[in-house]
Amino acid sequence: MMKLDHIALYVKNLESARTFFMHYFGATSTAGRKSDRDNGIEG
Repeated sequence: MMKLDHIALYVKNLESARTFFMHYFGATSTAGRKSDRDNGIEG
């Protein structure tokens, strides 16, 4: 079975896209980039 480690997409609503892939494909998500967390951006 092939496993994807990373994909990149351009989306207008990141949270909705994240939820979609987690729900329908069993994807997992990291907590976000450290620089975003340091700047108060939740991810």
